[in-house]
Amino acid sequence: MSGVALVLAGHGSHISAETAGVVWRYVDRLRRMGVADEITACFWKELPAFSRVLDSVAADEVVVVPVFTAQGYFTRDVLPAEMGLDGPLTRRGKRRIHLTPTVGEHKLLDSIVDARLRDTVDRFGLQPDQTAAAIIGHGTPRNRNSRAPARAGLAPRSGRRLPR
Repeated sequence: MSGVALVLAGHGSHISAETAGVVWRYVDRLRRMGVADEITACFWKELPAFSRVLDSVAADEVVVVPVFTAQGYFTRDVLPAEMGLDGPLTRRGKRRIHLTPTVGEHKLLDSIVDARLRDTVDRFGLQPDQTAAAIIGHGTPRNRNSRAPARAGLAPRSGRRLPR
């Protein structure tokens, strides 16, 4: 088969189904938009698993998008190992599997966050000078560098004023 498959890869949770629900809502929205021939999701802690999702799509061109805030242990180590990926581009016969940067690294993310904050402030009639928002990142002891993106990405935002 030809065509393009889009796979959103999330962490998932064995505690809260809402973690995967966020990713599945993106899948539903992207399907309605018709951005690819096939669109699905996979997870580390839920089904479908990272290790099995590529068997569920038929397209020759597969784009895997990690729905994570930054590169870290799961996007650098776990996801590629579980999916058998060699790097940003993996070839398997006629199939080409593209592993993109995380959604959190997209250059427009700051403007998207600003717009969502502005919408929330307006919707609830909040006073910008009396409102704070926190974006929280974390790492894992499994990889000593996993906290670096959260520290680097959040530090410059400290004290930033809400957009008006």
